[in-house]
Amino acid sequence: MDYKRVLRLHFVNHLSGREIAESCGDCSKTTVNEFLKRFRENPELSYPLPADVTNEYIESMLYKKPGV
Repeated sequence: MDYKRVLRLHFVNHLSGREIAESCGDCSKTTVNEFLKRFRENPELSYPLPADVTNEYIESMLYKKPGV
């Protein structure tokens, strides 16, 4: 999933989780909504993102491996 695209569609275009899932085509509404929930709950991330933030960084912040 392209996390930066999902965030842009949500915060800039004001699309719902269902609309984002349909637009992206590679994820479900549930996946999009879970990602947005984790993003909102993470105190280290906020929108707009700094220019140097990558999808890999977002993923590492929101989906940390157990025990790490």
